[in-house]
Amino acid sequence: MLKNILTTTVLIIASNLTLSADKASSASEGKYLEAYGWIIGTQSGLTQLGLSSEEVKSILSGIQNAATGQKSSVNLQEINTGLQEFLQRRALAYQEKRQKELASEGAQNRKDGASFFAKLEKDKNMKKSKSGLFYEILSLGDANNKPSENSVVKIDYVGTLTNGNEFDSSKARGEPATFSLGKVIPGFKEGLQLVGKGGKIKLYIPADLAYGDQDIPSIPPGSTLIFDVDMVDVLSAEESMEQEQPAS
Repeated sequence: MLKNILTTTVLIIASNLTLSADKASSASEGKYLEAYGWIIGTQSGLTQLGLSSEEVKSILSGIQNAATGQKSSVNLQEINTGLQEFLQRRALAYQEKRQKELASEGAQNRKDGASFFAKLEKDKNMKKSKSGLFYEILSLGDANNKPSENSVVKIDYVGTLTNGNEFDSSKARGEPATFSLGKVIPGFKEGLQLVGKGGKIKLYIPADLAYGDQDIPSIPPGSTLIFDVDMVDVLSAEESMEQEQPAS
């Protein structure tokens, strides 16, 4: 178990937490240890057990004994079977509870989304496709250079929820993103085909054309998504091979 955690930790650090020599030398050891503890807790599945604060203290006690070279206070061979059954039972219970919470949250967000779109229906500047996608074309761009459903495009965008919370932004990262329209959510794929190179569009994507009731980081289940998009470029086949990024 610990060997697997350490292996996973090294891979995560190598891919996601790479620091320059200057930054590494200035970072405090406490921050490193805090990050290391967070990685262990996350990758070991602790977040999927629904632990109470007292139960977390018990785990920390075991970690402290291990970290200081002390023997475990329990006979690991004797409790091995019971431990596995306990973890499976707690994980299942947490999963069932979480599914109920997500279903309730998704239903409320879909209800809120329906009210949101009802207001958009009254906006004379708003357009609606047969699929249910709402959009505003702010600038058509080059009508002779529009993407098709499998084109690779370079775009600058900001994605927000209906409450204004930003969940993604290439503009915040300071660099346009490159995507194949064949690999993005349906509403995004449909909407971006409406403008050409140099165009600008605002998309209002209902949950069924986005991530549905999936539990996505920063995007609650059943969420309506809003995107402000600048179509920077529609790439040629050769350019696509060089620049395409994996869809997020």
